[in-house]
Amino acid sequence: MSTATKLLCLRPADLIQLETQKTAMPRPGKGEVLVRVEATSVNPIDVKRAKGYGRRLLSLKGAGKFPLVLGNDFAGEIVSVGAGISPWRPGDRSYEQGASTN
Repeated sequence: MSTATKLLCLRPADLIQLETQKTAMPRPGKGEVLVRVEATSVNPIDVKRAKGYGRRLLSLKGAGKFPLVLGNDFAGEIVSVGAGISPWRPGDRSYEQGASTN
């Protein structure tokens, strides 16, 4: 089984105790893509999110619960696609700016 590594903020406002965690490789659902991240950053909005900023709104996208996965700006390669995704396909390059699902 393939695994993914996540950088987690475990508790609100606690940027001292960050943790990496290995998890099962997710499968993309309808309208989603799975990206192998090759570059990411923890930027000011990640820090604000860790302090509680936008939690209610971000929860609607599945991105507001703790532990938070940090590094919402990233670039990489699409490795699989869910139903209803076109024209993207595995092997395409991708980037994201904003809150993604965990």
